[in-house]
Amino acid sequence: MEESNNSGVVDFPENFMDQLLWEEEVTQALLLSSSSSSSGLKERMTCAMGYLQEVMGERELLIQLWVPVERGSRRVLSTEEQPYSLNPFSQSQSLALYRDASAGYSFAAEVGSDQQMGLPGRVFLRRMAEWTPDVRFFRSEEYPRIGYARRYQVRASLALPLFQGPSGDCMAVMEMVTTHRNLEYASQLHTICHALQAFDLWTSEASMVPASLKPQTDDLHTEVASILQGICSSYGLPLAITWGHQDSSCLSALVSACYAADQDSRCFLTACSEHHLLGDEGIAGRAFATKKQCFATDVAIFKKWNYPLSHYARMFDLHAALAVPLLTRRNRTVQFVLEFFFPRDCLDTQTQRLTLNSLASQLNLRFQSSPHLMVDDQIAEEVRDTATSLADHSGGPAAEDPKGKQVSVSSSSSSLENRKRKTKAENNITLDILRQHFAGSLKDAAKNIGVCPTTLKRICRQHGISRWPSRKIKKVGHSLRKLQVVMDSVEGVQGSLHLASFYSSFSQLHSSSLSSFPLINPTQTVHVSPKSPPSSSGSQSSSGSSTCCSSEEQQLGGFHKPALSHPQLLTLSRLQEEQRPVRVTSSLPPLPSTTAPRKTKDGMKVKVMFRDSKLRMSLQPHSRLKDLRKEIAKRFGMDDVLTSNFSLKYLDDDQEWVLLTCDADLDECIQVYKSSLKETIRILVNHPLILN
Repeated sequence: MEESNNSGVVDFPENFMDQLLWEEEVTQALLLSSSSSSSGLKERMTCAMGYLQEVMGERELLIQLWVPVERGSRRVLSTEEQPYSLNPFSQSQSLALYRDASAGYSFAAEVGSDQQMGLPGRVFLRRMAEWTPDVRFFRSEEYPRIGYARRYQVRASLALPLFQGPSGDCMAVMEMVTTHRNLEYASQLHTICHALQAFDLWTSEASMVPASLKPQTDDLHTEVASILQGICSSYGLPLAITWGHQDSSCLSALVSACYAADQDSRCFLTACSEHHLLGDEGIAGRAFATKKQCFATDVAIFKKWNYPLSHYARMFDLHAALAVPLLTRRNRTVQFVLEFFFPRDCLDTQTQRLTLNSLASQLNLRFQSSPHLMVDDQIAEEVRDTATSLADHSGGPAAEDPKGKQVSVSSSSSSLENRKRKTKAENNITLDILRQHFAGSLKDAAKNIGVCPTTLKRICRQHGISRWPSRKIKKVGHSLRKLQVVMDSVEGVQGSLHLASFYSSFSQLHSSSLSSFPLINPTQTVHVSPKSPPSSSGSQSSSGSSTCCSSEEQQLGGFHKPALSHPQLLTLSRLQEEQRPVRVTSSLPPLPSTTAPRKTKDGMKVKVMFRDSKLRMSLQPHSRLKDLRKEIAKRFGMDDVLTSNFSLKYLDDDQEWVLLTCDADLDECIQVYKSSLKETIRILVNHPLILN
């Protein structure tokens, strides 16, 4: 620049403005060159989050950033003092409060860390996006913030890893949460990824089923889909999924070769099509890795690390499942894996076992005529109760059940073989063998026979015996003693009739004597008649009929009490004085109702326990299990998640907690309490998501 003479005015060069623009561009370039710094990342993230708020169009949306930081000798993920974005038009403070709660958490950023994993930790370490329509279906160890999520009505969540360039290291995790369910995150993922790329932010985009799986296998898809539809229709299965593979490490659901019977099953199938199973995740991955059939009594209790779809199974009420590898006939390699989900009410182990055996046989039969595919007829490998021990094979964290106990998976078919031997032994226990133990208690009989009391009860029901005879007779004897007290209290009746129980001598009866008793004889009655005709007043009261007890009313399920006219029982019951005159008058008071469980005006009294809370309610005579569950959920104020997942147990007369899984179980529960002296049915509420 040159200063003019005498004027004091500064002269600018002709290209002065171009120089200023160039200097500004250089400054911006220098700023961009330092974009790898945390400040540069924060600036870009702040802009990107504001843009995503517009793209997503959600009124209630929180976007926050989890960044690895050093905490002493550990490296953890933290969102404290990191940028976040809340929709300015939000009408609720719940997400702002959830943001404050999240700032107090930190998650593992290193493999092998003793820090809790959480959703951000899983995404950061696996370098894969993770999303869910409803975080409430996670367990506390899978989503440590579950308590705050429920309190502040958090539902859907999406977490994305952010990379330094298309193939760089993972720098952070971006988390998005809303206050309503969102089943469309997978379809929105492509839009979100492109929006982030506009700010030089890269993330993983989960691909759908690889295209290379489709062209060569359409005919096989049609064949498999037809077989699946026939099997599911025959067995009432809600869902069957065909998993295909492109390489040895990834399984993808082939929607065109699947079958879904209802809306919930279709939603679960959609979730499967949006996720891949890596390694031996889930029973389908396990079947693919081992080339063996794999069965689980409840896939909903798998850990997230071992089965990415476990919380979806809880969400859509899917439990027992069987995975079967389909082999090619040419070289016996795995072409597909079929995963069958049992009916939602199939929770009883015995029913699952029957369905499993029948289904395996049907599969072998259906694929015998297939020119390309075959089913290995090996016995299914069972994943016991909690399949979380799959972590032992997948390299994930140590697996524990909800109570903290280590669990295991059977390494061969020996478990099922042992169960088959036990089932065969149970089938060998005949009615004659049971009769030999009627004199003792149920527990003693179970010990002598060599089975547990629960198994013995099941065997008895198979023979039509709903109640163990000696317990029933003991209770009848107790009722007779109470009745004797009432009879003796009536003036003019003392000593005229003795009602004594033969239970005290029942154990002395030999099994052969018991077996000689008539099991079904509905016409036999015992008559108590006076020696001389009654007076006119007495005959008017008795209406000329004799006192009788029909053996139809003394049935013990399929086991009927012998008629009391049998000479041995008459001797044991000390009814030799039955010929004494009985004076029945109109002044005889009504019998007390203490011999039967007391009932409320509208039904039986029920005491329900859930964690530390207890309540009393009435069970209507014709109520079904779903009605009982609905009323319990209403009384305890449970939300939809808790309502669809809790289980019920009742306390039987052996002081054992027995599951209520169907209407038949509820009927048996009512019969147990009707035949006992207990006044109140005790029910315990268990929930897999809430530890008692």
